[in-house]
Amino acid sequence: MTDRRAWRRWAAGGLAALAGVAACASDDDASETLPPLPISVAVTTPAEGSATTSPATSSAATGGTTETSETTDVTGTATLVGDWDGAEFDVGVIHEVGELGGYKTIDFDRYSYRDPERGVIDAAEFVEEPIAYGWTESPFVNVQEQLRTFVLADDVEVLVLGGAAAGRSCQDRRSLPAPDWIPVGVAFLDQPAATDDIASLTYSDDGLITRIRFTRGCVEAD
Repeated sequence: MTDRRAWRRWAAGGLAALAGVAACASDDDASETLPPLPISVAVTTPAEGSATTSPATSSAATGGTTETSETTDVTGTATLVGDWDGAEFDVGVIHEVGELGGYKTIDFDRYSYRDPERGVIDAAEFVEEPIAYGWTESPFVNVQEQLRTFVLADDVEVLVLGGAAAGRSCQDRRSLPAPDWIPVGVAFLDQPAATDDIASLTYSDDGLITRIRFTRGCVEAD
């Protein structure tokens, strides 16, 4: 966990500098969203009873060069994390649910978030779930569709926004009601709504998705 925190501080530092440049150019220009983090694909199967480090090639190229990563598995079981890049939290839209190597997966299009205090940020700088709901103007922006495959934990928690917050009218100027997060189970991912709403992801230290929280904006009057 210490190595991961150190890596994230290094990555977040570099992207924070980019975010500063973007903010100076135009906070409202969606073309100034941050570049995506490097993609790291790790699929490792060590020899039985031994701790082995095996290389895993990356599916993304940065600056014309292809990156590689290595994953050590000391348990003797396969580790499959798809395109996870060390992020703790994420936000975007799920395009499709699939399966890879016996694992349930999602094809995910990462979005950036307009933080009121820090400007446009993405997964590299999220220190908590980027939860927003009931908005009249979406705080999420996406410039270029780039699908990434992420792997779900066996006990992934799936929550949808319910209660008064879910049906709030855009003409309602009162304060937002507290969200009511309703557990719906992984079967919800096979429903059309799972590809319509904004999805906030939480990753485990091993790169598996442990929580998906679906949010939405206000409801326009007919």
